[in-house]
Amino acid sequence: LGVLVFQLMAFGPSPQLALAETSQTNPTLIISAVQITGGSGHTHEDFIELYNPTDQPFDLSGYRLVKRTATGVTDATIQSWSSSVVILPHHFFLWANASFSGVAVTPDATSSATLADNNGIALRQGPNDSGDIVDNIAWGSTANIFTSVSSDNPPANNSLIRDDLFAESASFSIGASNPRNSETESLPDPDPDPDPDPD
Repeated sequence: LGVLVFQLMAFGPSPQLALAETSQTNPTLIISAVQITGGSGHTHEDFIELYNPTDQPFDLSGYRLVKRTATGVTDATIQSWSSSVVILPHHFFLWANASFSGVAVTPDATSSATLADNNGIALRQGPNDSGDIVDNIAWGSTANIFTSVSSDNPPANNSLIRDDLFAESASFSIGASNPRNSETESLPDPDPDPDPDPD
Protein backbone atom coordinates (compact mmCIF):
# COMPACT_ATOMS: atom_id res chain seq x y z
CA LEU A 1 0.00 0.00 0.00
CA GLY A 2 1.30 3.44 -0.86
CA VAL A 3 1.89 6.26 1.56
CA LEU A 4 -0.65 9.05 1.37
CA VAL A 5 0.96 12.46 1.83
CA PHE A 6 -1.01 15.64 2.37
CA GLN A 7 0.11 19.24 1.95
CA LEU A 8 -0.61 22.95 1.19
CA MET A 9 -1.54 25.96 3.35
CA ALA A 10 -4.07 28.29 5.03
CA PHE A 11 -4.75 30.06 8.29
CA GLY A 12 -6.63 29.13 11.46
CA PRO A 13 -9.64 30.55 13.31
CA SER A 14 -9.72 33.21 16.01
CA PRO A 15 -10.90 31.74 19.33
CA GLN A 16 -13.62 33.67 21.14
CA LEU A 17 -14.18 32.39 24.68
CA ALA A 18 -11.37 31.38 27.02
CA LEU A 19 -12.02 28.06 28.76
CA ALA A 20 -10.24 25.56 30.98
CA GLU A 21 -6.53 24.75 30.59
CA THR A 22 -5.10 21.24 30.47
CA SER A 23 -1.56 20.08 31.06
CA GLN A 24 -0.02 18.03 28.26
CA THR A 25 3.60 17.21 27.61
CA ASN A 26 4.32 17.85 23.94
CA PRO A 27 2.16 15.18 22.28
CA THR A 28 3.33 14.36 18.77
CA LEU A 29 -0.17 14.97 17.37
CA ILE A 30 -2.81 17.19 18.94
CA ILE A 31 -6.56 17.62 18.81
CA SER A 32 -6.97 21.18 17.54
CA ALA A 33 -10.75 21.59 17.08
CA VAL A 34 -14.01 19.66 17.56
CA GLN A 35 -17.57 20.37 16.40
CA ILE A 36 -20.36 18.21 17.86
CA THR A 37 -23.54 19.51 16.16
CA GLY A 38 -24.94 21.61 13.37
CA GLY A 39 -28.12 22.23 15.35
CA SER A 40 -31.58 20.64 15.46
CA GLY A 41 -31.91 18.04 12.73
CA HIS A 42 -28.17 18.29 12.00
CA THR A 43 -26.71 16.44 14.95
CA HIS A 44 -24.55 14.38 12.57
CA GLU A 45 -22.58 17.47 11.54
CA ASP A 46 -19.53 16.55 13.58
CA PHE A 47 -15.82 16.91 12.91
CA ILE A 48 -12.49 16.42 14.65
CA GLU A 49 -9.45 18.36 13.51
CA LEU A 50 -5.96 17.07 14.28
CA TYR A 51 -2.69 18.97 13.90
CA ASN A 52 0.95 17.94 13.61
CA PRO A 53 2.94 20.63 15.47
CA THR A 54 6.30 18.95 14.89
CA ASP A 55 8.95 19.15 12.18
CA GLN A 56 8.50 15.45 11.38
CA PRO A 57 5.76 13.66 9.37
CA PHE A 58 3.30 11.71 11.50
CA ASP A 59 2.05 8.32 10.25
CA LEU A 60 -1.43 7.41 11.52
CA SER A 61 -1.00 3.69 10.88
CA GLY A 62 -1.77 1.82 14.10
CA TYR A 63 -3.65 4.75 15.64
CA ARG A 64 -7.35 5.28 16.26
CA LEU A 65 -9.72 8.09 17.19
CA VAL A 66 -12.08 7.01 19.97
CA LYS A 67 -14.85 8.53 22.06
CA ARG A 68 -16.48 7.93 25.42
CA THR A 69 -19.83 9.06 26.74
CA ALA A 70 -20.05 11.18 29.89
CA THR A 71 -19.47 8.26 32.24
CA GLY A 72 -18.24 5.73 29.68
CA VAL A 73 -15.59 3.23 30.74
CA THR A 74 -14.92 1.79 27.27
CA ASP A 75 -13.91 3.35 23.95
CA ALA A 76 -16.07 3.50 20.84
CA THR A 77 -14.04 3.73 17.64
CA ILE A 78 -14.54 6.84 15.51
CA GLN A 79 -11.80 6.10 12.96
CA SER A 80 -8.86 3.70 12.84
CA TRP A 81 -5.91 3.38 10.47
CA SER A 82 -4.32 0.06 9.52
CA SER A 83 -2.24 1.39 6.62
CA SER A 84 0.05 4.37 6.17
CA VAL A 85 -1.59 7.82 6.14
CA VAL A 86 0.94 10.58 6.70
CA ILE A 87 0.28 14.06 8.09
CA LEU A 88 3.01 16.43 6.99
CA PRO A 89 4.78 18.66 9.54
CA HIS A 90 2.65 21.67 10.58
CA HIS A 91 -0.39 20.39 8.68
CA PHE A 92 -3.89 19.44 9.79
CA PHE A 93 -6.03 16.33 9.29
CA LEU A 94 -9.83 16.40 9.31
CA TRP A 95 -12.25 13.63 10.24
CA ALA A 96 -15.98 14.26 9.73
CA ASN A 97 -19.18 12.29 9.94
CA ALA A 98 -19.87 10.75 6.52
CA SER A 99 -23.30 12.45 6.34
CA PHE A 100 -21.90 15.94 6.93
CA SER A 101 -22.26 17.06 3.32
CA GLY A 102 -22.00 20.77 4.09
CA VAL A 103 -18.61 20.72 5.80
CA ALA A 104 -16.59 23.72 4.62
CA VAL A 105 -13.58 21.71 3.39
CA THR A 106 -13.19 18.13 2.18
CA PRO A 107 -12.55 15.76 5.10
CA ASP A 108 -9.48 13.55 5.00
CA ALA A 109 -11.42 10.69 6.59
CA THR A 110 -15.09 9.95 7.30
CA SER A 111 -17.10 7.36 9.19
CA SER A 112 -20.60 6.96 10.59
CA ALA A 113 -19.54 7.82 14.16
CA THR A 114 -21.20 10.77 15.89
CA LEU A 115 -20.30 13.11 18.75
CA ALA A 116 -22.63 14.65 21.32
CA ASP A 117 -22.90 16.75 24.45
CA ASN A 118 -20.85 15.53 27.41
CA ASN A 119 -18.50 13.31 25.40
CA GLY A 120 -14.75 12.90 25.34
CA ILE A 121 -12.40 11.90 22.55
CA ALA A 122 -8.83 10.64 22.31
CA LEU A 123 -6.21 9.69 19.79
CA ARG A 124 -4.80 6.31 20.83
CA GLN A 125 -1.93 4.22 19.57
CA GLY A 126 -3.04 0.63 19.76
CA PRO A 127 -6.29 -1.04 20.82
CA ASN A 128 -9.40 0.49 22.34
CA ASP A 129 -9.36 0.93 26.12
CA SER A 130 -5.66 0.14 26.55
CA GLY A 131 -3.66 1.83 23.78
CA ASP A 132 -1.40 4.74 24.65
CA ILE A 133 -3.25 8.08 24.63
CA VAL A 134 -1.50 10.64 22.44
CA ASP A 135 -3.99 13.47 23.11
CA ASN A 136 -7.50 13.70 24.58
CA ILE A 137 -10.22 16.20 25.51
CA ALA A 138 -13.70 16.12 27.04
CA TRP A 139 -16.46 18.73 27.30
CA GLY A 140 -19.65 19.41 29.23
CA SER A 141 -20.38 17.28 32.30
CA THR A 142 -18.12 14.25 32.12
CA ALA A 143 -16.64 11.69 34.44
CA ASN A 144 -14.70 9.59 31.96
CA ILE A 145 -10.90 9.29 31.84
CA PHE A 146 -10.40 12.08 29.30
CA THR A 147 -9.28 15.60 30.21
CA SER A 148 -12.09 18.15 30.52
CA VAL A 149 -11.30 21.37 28.66
CA SER A 150 -14.74 23.01 28.94
CA SER A 151 -17.71 22.72 31.28
CA ASP A 152 -19.83 23.99 28.37
CA ASN A 153 -20.88 22.01 25.31
CA PRO A 154 -20.13 23.88 22.07
CA PRO A 155 -23.40 25.07 20.44
CA ALA A 156 -24.48 24.53 16.84
CA ASN A 157 -21.83 25.31 14.22
CA ASN A 158 -19.31 26.20 16.92
CA SER A 159 -16.22 24.28 17.94
CA LEU A 160 -13.87 23.81 20.81
CA ILE A 161 -10.74 25.39 19.32
CA ARG A 162 -7.23 25.01 20.71
CA ASP A 163 -5.89 28.49 21.48
CA ASP A 164 -2.22 27.84 20.75
CA LEU A 165 -1.07 25.01 18.49
CA PHE A 166 2.44 25.12 19.94
CA ALA A 167 1.89 25.60 23.69
CA GLU A 168 2.95 22.83 26.06
CA SER A 169 -0.29 23.28 28.02
CA ALA A 170 -3.53 23.31 26.06
CA SER A 171 -6.37 25.77 26.55
CA PHE A 172 -9.49 25.76 24.41
CA SER A 173 -12.08 28.36 23.43
CA ILE A 174 -15.52 28.10 21.88
CA GLY A 175 -15.82 29.88 18.54
CA ALA A 176 -17.35 29.70 15.08
CA SER A 177 -16.25 26.56 13.27
CA ASN A 178 -13.56 26.87 10.61
CA PRO A 179 -12.37 23.32 9.90
CA ARG A 180 -8.95 22.75 8.36
CA ASN A 181 -7.90 19.68 6.39
CA SER A 182 -4.58 18.27 5.20
CA GLU A 183 -4.21 21.00 2.57
CA THR A 184 -3.81 23.53 5.39
CA GLU A 185 -0.43 24.47 6.82
CA SER A 186 0.11 26.55 9.95
CA LEU A 187 3.72 27.39 10.75
CA PRO A 188 4.99 28.46 14.18
CA ASP A 189 5.94 32.09 14.62
CA PRO A 190 9.67 32.63 14.07
CA ASP A 191 11.71 32.87 17.25
CA PRO A 192 12.19 36.45 18.39
CA ASP A 193 15.69 37.88 18.25
CA PRO A 194 17.25 36.78 21.59
CA ASP A 195 19.61 39.76 21.58
CA PRO A 196 17.99 42.64 19.71
CA ASP A 197 20.15 45.58 18.78
CA PRO A 198 19.12 48.46 21.08
CA ASP A 199 20.16 50.94 18.39
